[in-house]
Amino acid sequence: MIRKHGFVSNSSTTSFMIYGIALEPDEAAKILKRDHPAVKESIEKWGDDEPLETLDGLPGFDSYFSEWGDHRYFGVSWDNVKDDETGAEFKERVRAALAEYLEGDLSLGTHEESWYNG
Repeated sequence: MIRKHGFVSNSSTTSFMIYGIALEPDEAAKILKRDHPAVKESIEKWGDDEPLETLDGLPGFDSYFSEWGDHRYFGVSWDNVKDDETGAEFKERVRAALAEYLEGDLSLGTHEESWYNG
């Protein structure tokens, strides 16, 4: 019997699935907590006219560009659910991480994209 180990190394498919929010630049600019120290520091780095870059890299969540539009996804990957954490606890942890930097009623959900880079 022949057994295959590993994975195909020439695959050009990219995908992700996170729980979080999708934001366009104008939406992000409206809900950023500009008085938060980490946000202030990021604005100094990227400038006030780059709200998506301001959010990118802030601690507590992941970000992904969309291949089909100007929006970016912010949240936490579903593969980061802790072993002793319920789905509800995971969602609350993500909401709290995003609420540290964003204000207002955040409409969170699962976002996924995949595309072939070939």
